[in-house]
Amino acid sequence: MGYTNLTCQKLELNYPCVWKYKLIIKSDANIQTIIKQTISNRKHKGLTTNKSSKGKFVSYLVETQVQDEEDRLNLHRIFSNHKDIKMII
Repeated sequence: MGYTNLTCQKLELNYPCVWKYKLIIKSDANIQTIIKQTISNRKHKGLTTNKSSKGKFVSYLVETQVQDEEDRLNLHRIFSNHKDIKMII
């Protein structure tokens, strides 16, 4: 059975749109502080979704409207550069 290689295809989105970022953060980090330091007063929804089996990390889902691809990628970079965010999914 064959498969389609999607790595070379560009994501087509209609902007503005709502985008979700799943942040994996250190369990001792304060998510409200992280949000304030990264997206400040930008309107968003947030929800803690999971904890790692050993309790070191917590998953936090952030949903916000992005205006265009540059805005979407910029938010990803901002989250990536935060010291308490281990990973963005």
